[in-house]
Amino acid sequence: MTGYEKFLLTAHVVAAVVWVGGSVLALTLGYYLRGRDIETRVEYTRWTEWLGPRLFAPMSVIVIIACPLLADRLYNFDQTWLTLGFIGWGLSFLIGVAFYPREGAKREKLIEQNGMANEHVARSINRVLTVATVDTLIVLLVVIDMTTKPGL
Repeated sequence: MTGYEKFLLTAHVVAAVVWVGGSVLALTLGYYLRGRDIETRVEYTRWTEWLGPRLFAPMSVIVIIACPLLADRLYNFDQTWLTLGFIGWGLSFLIGVAFYPREGAKREKLIEQNGMANEHVARSINRVLTVATVDTLIVLLVVIDMTTKPGL
C-alpha cells in the first residue's frame, strides 16, 4: 500500500469512527434523557442538531470522498459491499439534510408559539430520536458491510 493509500485509508477510518461513534453516543444520551424534563430534552436535541453540520456532516463527507479514491486503487466498483456502503451513506445523508433541519425548525416554531411544555414539542423530540435510531442503525450496518465485505 502506498503512502497515499495509507493516508486515504486513515482519513476514511478516522472520519468513520468519529461519525459513527458520535452518532452512537448521541443516540445513547438521547435514550438516557427520555425520562427527563422537557427543557433538558429540548436542549439535548438542539445540541445534536448543532453537531450535525459541524461534526457529523464533515466526517461523512470525508468518508465519502476518501472511499472512492481508495477503492479505485484497490477494488472494483461493481462489488456488492461497495454498493451497499454507498447506499447506506446516501440514506444517512438524505436523513441528515432532509429530516433533521426541517424537524428542528418546525419544533422551534412550536416552542416559540406554544412554549416547551406543548405536547407537540415532546412528539417532535421523540420523532428525532426514532429517526436517529434508524440513522444510527444504517451507519452501523455500513460499518459491518465495510468490515465483512460481502461478495469479495
